[in-house]
Amino acid sequence: MTEKPDFNDPEYRESLLNLFQPGRCATHEMPPLQYAVYNIYYGGKEPILNLLELGVDIDAADEDGDTALHQAVFEREPEVYALLVQAGANQHAGNSSGYTPAWHFEKTFGESYEEKFKGQTIDAAYFRRER
Repeated sequence: MTEKPDFNDPEYRESLLNLFQPGRCATHEMPPLQYAVYNIYYGGKEPILNLLELGVDIDAADEDGDTALHQAVFEREPEVYALLVQAGANQHAGNSSGYTPAWHFEKTFGESYEEKFKGQTIDAAYFRRER
């Protein structure tokens, strides 16, 4: 049986973050999933899917309280947002300013996640199928 990775281990975190090089340099430390979303234009969606499959903390937050879900909105990636929500991410976790991912989503895209993706399933298979 494989031992579950310890994402608090600094060496393991560093090895995860190195998966996304080269990419944008964050101005502050981010949890691995948030960093993968932050670097989506360099690494694509595969690192995000891999981290979800590894069981990373989907709601881990950076020093500002932003999560991967917040980052999906900041990167203007509504489908990644949907993937994370459908994988169990909390849309109502406020950051240090009190803003939730759901609030950012509606302000950015002009409608709620529920309205935009009504009845759709966005999962790993959705991103891995050929378009």
